[in-house]
Formats: sequence, C-alpha cells, structure tokens
Amino acid sequence: NKEIILYCGVGGYASSVWFALTQILDYKNVKIYDGAAQEWVIENEMELSPGL
Repeated sequence: NKEIILYCGVGGYASSVWFALTQILDYKNVKIYDGAAQEWVIENEMELSPGL
C-alpha cells in the first residue's frame, strides 16, 4: 500500500513503468511526478550528470 512516485528525464520512461505497474501488476498507489527531472534541474539551477 506504499505510494510509488515515478520520474524520469521527460516522462516517457516513467509512463511506461506506470503502465506496467498499474495495468499489468495491479498496483494501486502509483503516481508520476509531472515535472520530471528537467523541472527539478531548472527550478534549482542544477545540472544533470549523464548516466544518473
């Protein structure tokens, strides 16, 4: 019953994982962080390191 929050660079990977968890594995409490990693970088004036 724990909440799962997914995120990725722009949302494509996270949405695929969301689909697998909710539609195939029947997890109930799965959400996607809409801003993705790009929003975090912009708002915090940070840089993403390749491969992370």
